Amino acid sequence: MLQNEKWHEAVILLRRAMTLLGPLSPVPWLAQIGFSLIPGLWVVRDWYTMMAWCKERMRERIAMKVDRTDVSSWLIAASVENNSLERDRNWLNGDSIAIIIAGRYVLMSLLTGLLCNARFNEEGSGSDTVAPSLVFLFYELALHPDQAEKLHAELLPIDIHDRKALQALPHLNGFIQETLRLHPPVPSGGYRETPPEGITVAGQYIPGRTTIVSPRYSLGRLESCFENPLQFIPERWYSQPNLVKDKRGHAPFSQGRYACVGKNLALAELRFVTALLARKYLVRFAPTPGSAVEKQFGEEKQQGGMNSHEGRWWRRVETDMRDQFTAAPGQLELVFEKR
Repeated sequence: MLQNEKWHEAVILLRRAMTLLGPLSPVPWLAQIGFSLIPGLWVVRDWYTMMAWCKERMRERIAMKVDRTDVSSWLIAASVENNSLERDRNWLNGDSIAIIIAGRYVLMSLLTGLLCNARFNEEGSGSDTVAPSLVFLFYELALHPDQAEKLHAELLPIDIHDRKALQALPHLNGFIQETLRLHPPVPSGGYRETPPEGITVAGQYIPGRTTIVSPRYSLGRLESCFENPLQFIPERWYSQPNLVKDKRGHAPFSQGRYACVGKNLALAELRFVTALLARKYLVRFAPTPGSAVEKQFGEEKQQGGMNSHEGRWWRRVETDMRDQFTAAPGQLELVFEKR
């Protein structure tokens, strides 16, 4: 993908199949009925094909001898140790789907567009979690040039390959946290079931064995949790803590025993890719195709750049965002100009 800037066939399949997860996550039994009644429907067929592809990757990995430990190593080793490898095949196949969905296929394609210093047209980020976060992060960079310049100034004296140095940068990390607050990579996933005896939450009794969810997208925009919740203010995470009323409203990686095991890796990726590109490029919205702004783009670029908000078409990255368990942003076109 880095060489030809085209989607891998597996990524295309994965993106199509994942459209089922958003609407059917709260009612998995409905998906089972649908799969049985209409197995020939294209999206159902894509789902089964994707599962077969993931299953084949796990089969190959089990047969493979590797020198370095990876995520699958621990899963396979546990089954081998318990002498239950064949008995655990269904579990391992399921794990392979989870690993691939949480993987970084789309990030590679994203980097292709960004590093080419050209327009980036992202029509949904598929199934990844880091990729949609990067899409929305660079959207916010283009939307707030003053914040982008502040970030650029913070990054200039830093060795971006120093992981600990990036981890200590207040504005970089504030920018990432604010992006995750307004644009969580998993908008509403994370359903739970109440205990058999039921549970009382905030004075409201909920019967037992009821599916409940606290959507991160809604929590991150609550006025009871954040001052000016719809405004993008990275400083709320370091120099203006008074803008965070209740930290419990911010849990992009979930909490407790079901918290994301890849949190540290995801944050490290977000820090490095953001630092690499924000220091090297000026990010702007691409002009509307065929508009007067686009015709003037070359001249404006020579005069110090522009940030076209004409028609606000760039809002489609938000308004057309789909919840496919992970967020699938709408179309976004950006221009990356080398500083």
